[in-house]
Amino acid sequence: MSTIPQYRPVPPRVWSRVENPCTFLLPNTNYSETYVPLNRQIIPLSQADYEKKVYYKGNILQYKANSACLTKSQKYTQLAKGMGPSRTKTFATQTQIYSNPNTTGLLRVNYTIVPNTTNAPNPFDCSSNVIEDGGNLVCGTYANPCTGEIIRRGIPPANVCSSTTFSDVPGTPILLCWNNRLQTWFPKTRRTMNNSGNKWPTGYKGLVSASTPYPPTLSGMAIEDGVTLRWDNVQNSCLPISDYFIYVNGSLQLKVPFTETSATISNLTSGELYSFYVIAASRTVFSAPSNTVSIVPKKERKIKK
Repeated sequence: MSTIPQYRPVPPRVWSRVENPCTFLLPNTNYSETYVPLNRQIIPLSQADYEKKVYYKGNILQYKANSACLTKSQKYTQLAKGMGPSRTKTFATQTQIYSNPNTTGLLRVNYTIVPNTTNAPNPFDCSSNVIEDGGNLVCGTYANPCTGEIIRRGIPPANVCSSTTFSDVPGTPILLCWNNRLQTWFPKTRRTMNNSGNKWPTGYKGLVSASTPYPPTLSGMAIEDGVTLRWDNVQNSCLPISDYFIYVNGSLQLKVPFTETSATISNLTSGELYSFYVIAASRTVFSAPSNTVSIVPKKERKIKK
């Protein structure tokens, strides 16, 4: 099996990424809270990210296959027959033996009370010998038909929350909410980038190889007021070495050509500890640092006269 690394450019693609900007963010502005129209609440940004994920999961669980998947012609036919979402709603029912003027349990006002002389059964099983005659139903307000006590007033909340266990979602059960006012959306994969070409970017200067030269192995010895460094390196036919960079205490000190495998650094302070490492370069591609060598230069010998 070959150990020669395969060429992979970095970055792997240099086509521009298309990203739709947020329309409500202003530059140079620090936001700590945001308004969520669905909840009609102002919440912290951290919670907003959580709410976004909850609604996104709720949208996924709507599941497209639950729909009848009618064509446009079939939907038009349903509307023409009065069977669409805007069809007429009935609030009463009557047969020869049964009558119920308020099947939805709405609050009934402006009615008159008349005696029940026919002993007709009460549609709500209320123990009463009177009948409510006429009146109006208050849309959105529900009441107990026997006592008149209001059960719920106003439009029911749009958010419907249920446990994740109802949808067979694994993990710790949490509440998962969905807003009935939202129309289910199915994200479409964006495969065409109008501002990007479909060819390799010829002449791009930022491409570098993901493969790098092997790091050198460094050794050294102290000399008077300096050090002598030696290193060896494993050559890679795909990435030939062009230069070596020598670092002293983390700063670039010297650059030597690939033909050299040793270097002497002078004018160092004797008695002080220095650290050295070498990086191999193949033009614009650099290896990892070599092993670090710590050396203390020797003191200069003084010749007695």
